[in-house]
Amino acid sequence: ASTVFVAYRGYSKLTHRFASLQVLHDFSEAIGGVLRSDDVVEAMLHHARKLLRADLAELVVAGADGVPFRIRLEGDAPLRHEDIPFDEGRDALSLVAGRVAIAPRGSDTGRELSAYAPTLQRRDYMAVRLELAEVDCTLAVAGRRAEVSTFDAEDARLFAMLASHAAMA
Repeated sequence: ASTVFVAYRGYSKLTHRFASLQVLHDFSEAIGGVLRSDDVVEAMLHHARKLLRADLAELVVAGADGVPFRIRLEGDAPLRHEDIPFDEGRDALSLVAGRVAIAPRGSDTGRELSAYAPTLQRRDYMAVRLELAEVDCTLAVAGRRAEVSTFDAEDARLFAMLASHAAMA
């Protein structure tokens, strides 16, 4: 019985990895043909949520006037743009570019985003600052869906890869 369980668990992990790679490929194709920046952002947020099985995805951007704002995709709601308090924005944009901040459910690790994290209103999250020349922004996903475990190191690697693809778009 234990051999069958171990074999099934390995098969399940392999199937999940293949599905994740397929979603990443779909993301690359989806943003490859998009010309408008709003469409690129919406596709990026949609695919980040789908790939990481999260309730919400958002992009925090340092506005040209210095006022940070967020672009959020949550549930079935349409894409939402809103200004956020300066401290929350500065906190989200303080990450080291390319390094994923991860806060798994039930853990105090990765809680360096003390002003920003509560605005996500979720028990677990990941955030990564994108490396862009023109704009300073951070991509975040939060609220891992109940049917799967919380975010882990494998998810962080996948999220970093998604972020690097998004930065090239």
